Amino acid sequence: MTEKKYRFLKHTADAKFQAFGKTLEEAIGNTALALASLMWEWKTIEKKIKRPIEVKGKDLKQLLVVCLLYTSPSPRDRTRSRMPSSA
Repeated sequence: MTEKKYRFLKHTADAKFQAFGKTLEEAIGNTALALASLMWEWKTIEKKIKRPIEVKGKDLKQLLVVCLLYTSPSPRDRTRSRMPSSA
């Protein structure tokens, strides 16, 4: 049985979820999956490119926010991320 990556929680206005992971890296990755699932069904997207990223933050909260902003696609273009091609 696969472990749960995230679960959505009840919220009256915005989306709210809890992400899981055995490591901080895994939890941040599952947070990105939960966020992506609000826009499209990520399980149906073919994986073509794997790129490591490196982000910095003054604390864990900032690190998570920067990571999500850095890797998420623009709402205007669902085919590209904000990650520079040199990354």
